[in-house]
Amino acid sequence: MKNTSLKNLSLAELQKREKTYKGVLGGIIGVLFVLIAAVVFLIVKKGFTAISIALMVMPISLIVIMAANKKGLDEIKAEIESREISN
Repeated sequence: MKNTSLKNLSLAELQKREKTYKGVLGGIIGVLFVLIAAVVFLIVKKGFTAISIALMVMPISLIVIMAANKKGLDEIKAEIESREISN
């Protein structure tokens, strides 16, 4: 996405961006659960192997991405709320 200021976007554009962020966040959460289940399954089935240890890094990195996405979503929600209050 372009790095534009939220104040320069229309309300419709903000709502569209909010919907996109929510979809991405939901997708990341879904993939995160699948990865955690896969890691737990591998650890239970085969013990700590190089693959299970390597797969543990992926959920951690997704948590960082999810946090950044959540922060952006919160900023968008705050901007939408401030515009709705002023109207």
